This record gives sequence, C-alpha cells and structure tokens, in this order.
Amino acid sequence: MKTFVIQPAAAFDPANQGAWSGVPADVYHAAPGESNSGLALLEECPAKYRMMRNGVFKRPQSHDMEMGTIIHTVVNEGGASNYHIRPVVYGKDGKPWHNGANECKAWLAAHADMPVLSIDEARMINNLADLVRATPQAMQLLRGAQTEISACAYNTDLDFPYMLRCRFDILGEDDLGWYFVDTKSTRDASTDVFSREIYNRKYHAQMALYRRVLERLTGTDVRCYFLALEKSFVLPRLNLRQLAPAALDAGDQIIDDRLALLKRCKITNRWPALPDDEGAEEIQFIELPPFARDDDEIEISAS
Repeated sequence: MKTFVIQPAAAFDPANQGAWSGVPADVYHAAPGESNSGLALLEECPAKYRMMRNGVFKRPQSHDMEMGTIIHTVVNEGGASNYHIRPVVYGKDGKPWHNGANECKAWLAAHADMPVLSIDEARMINNLADLVRATPQAMQLLRGAQTEISACAYNTDLDFPYMLRCRFDILGEDDLGWYFVDTKSTRDASTDVFSREIYNRKYHAQMALYRRVLERLTGTDVRCYFLALEKSFVLPRLNLRQLAPAALDAGDQIIDDRLALLKRCKITNRWPALPDDEGAEEIQFIELPPFARDDDEIEISAS
C-alpha cells in the first residue's frame, strides 16, 4: 500500500502526482493536466478543446451551474456561500420583480459580483443542507472527510502517460478504505430517473476518472458515491448511492476512448470541429440513433 498524504495548498504542484487541500478553484482549473470536463469537451469538439487550452474559449456559466456550486459549498463544507438574494418587488409601488424592467436590470448590474438567487432558491439550498445533516448515512461519509481536494495522477493505461487531474467534492477514509462522494444537484433524485441522468450526462466517466486518480495515489481499491440532491421548492429529496462496478467499467472505456482521441489529435496535429469527421475523405452515412433501431425484424403477413 502506498503512503498517501493530503498536502496543504502551498505545496500544490500539478506537474507531479499528489493531492492538496485548500487550492483555490481558479488555480486548480488553470493547472495543466487532463480533467474530466476537458476530456468531455474534447469528445464534443476537439477544436474547442484546443481553443480552451490556448485560453481563447471558456464554457459559459449557466444559472444551474452557479446553483450547483453554491449547493456544494453549503452542503459539503457546511458553511455559507457568497450570493445575493434578489428582491421580490421593486420600485416605490412595490411591483413584482421583472428582469426586463430597467430598475431590475440596474440592480442586477450592481450585484454582478456574485450569483443572484431568489429567496425561494436560497431557502431550498438551506433545506437541502438540513436534509443532509438529518441523514445518518450521508453524515457518516461526510463526518471526518475533507472537501474540495485537488489531485493529480499519471494515467498509465495508454502509451502516453497523461497527467489526470480532478477535484473531489468529498474525500474520506474509513475502516473499509478510501472513498469519495460527488454531490450532484438534480431535478429528480429518484433512482430510476437519476440513473438515466448518470448515463446521459456521462457522470460514470467522471467517476471512473476520479477513481483512476485516487487508486493511483493510494494503491488500493476505492469506493465511489453519488449524493443526488433534488432541487425542489416543495419537498427536496436526497438519494445516496454507490456507483456499481459495471458502470465504473463503462466509464473507464469512455475515458480510454477520449484519451485515445487526444493522442490521435496530438500526433496528427488535427483538431476537427466534429470528432467523428477526423480523417474522413469521403462523405459518410448518417444512421438513426441507437434507441430508434430495432434488431427484431417486423413480419407483415399478407391478408
């Protein structure tokens, strides 16, 4: 078993394998190495990936992404997050808030330094934090664990020893060994629906990359959990699940495919806008999506 020590932020060195606490998010995101989000962008569009690497492209932050970051801070770290609460009314007459009104636009411009939430959104986030604290299984994983741990480790499954990097929401160790928990805010935390969201958003690939990094650093098998938090103003729900080994193996294949694509792009210095068009010299066929195809032939009998 390897000796695994989480180092302080002052020792952050993304050129070497290791794990660090307290690294500012912007410092982590600016570090070299292949992250899940970067490899996902490569899979989507190698040309955009190269633009991102050259500092001329950055994914825009949606309101849902801002909400997810705030939920992480409040739930995982147990502290207050920085955001403004939007007024319910505006003007001397107390008109209902309207983003198109000039006075509301002026207020938003004056508070652009932090995300803006409605009072209902802020209340919902606090309710989610209370729900986590009231769930013994969740608290068992959170208690004693560290949050926002940045980590780097070499990928050795391919010819190129790419440095992989990730940022664990929650990282801990218990009698069964090392584990990590990834917090996901979702519109439906039910097992069936969230399972489809894992597949559609390829969350299992993210978890596979995180597992790969942590197992490289610890030299042991690790456990991977999702903490799904439902964004509901009526009844927020929590679903804590360990990701199945078969799902992680499928995620590993996605990571390997992305790294193989990165290798081809680097060797040929070709960064196509459409990844499935790399090197094609002839016009290709386009098929119906897999869910629309049926392997069983439909027999039509003559009347």
